[in-house]
Amino acid sequence: MKKILYLYLMLGLMVVNNSCQKNDMPLYLPGDMIHGSLHACRNGDDWVASGWAKRYQTDRNFFHVRGNTFTDYGALREDFIISYIPLKKGKYAIDGDENSIYANTGHLYSYYGTFADDGDVAGDIYYLRKHPKSCIEITHLDTLTNKVEGEFEVYLEVEAPKRGEQNADKLCFKRGRFSVDIIE
Repeated sequence: MKKILYLYLMLGLMVVNNSCQKNDMPLYLPGDMIHGSLHACRNGDDWVASGWAKRYQTDRNFFHVRGNTFTDYGALREDFIISYIPLKKGKYAIDGDENSIYANTGHLYSYYGTFADDGDVAGDIYYLRKHPKSCIEITHLDTLTNKVEGEFEVYLEVEAPKRGEQNADKLCFKRGRFSVDIIE
């Protein structure tokens, strides 16, 4: 009986572990980070991106957080965004659909894209994968100095067909944190 329980436990751990397994997704440089940074464990690797936040012109009570990475010669390689975050402290589920990135549907959304060549050629696009742990928490907000800090966890899935063989089918950003300026 103990062997069967042990087998089920090990099988369960393998399933949980494989839901965000490490793979060889390329890592790039964060850039100048003049307006802040994002840090996360992306598919098992330490990921760092230059970052910033920006309020929406159509509704100043919401903003998005964005992170980019670059090649050593400055070409854009990754664009990561969490959109329509309420401009107040709190923890929020990221549970919108792809329309949420363009219009405030009342749901937060996340998106990720890769780029090639000198940063102007679109690569793979990753859309939000519905996951109960996808969330963002605003832990510090100062609208006088335009600074925002927080934590996030996001699960994404590549749009088929995948263009870059080196890219993962699924991405998970765990233990994410950010400290960025809100630029106007």
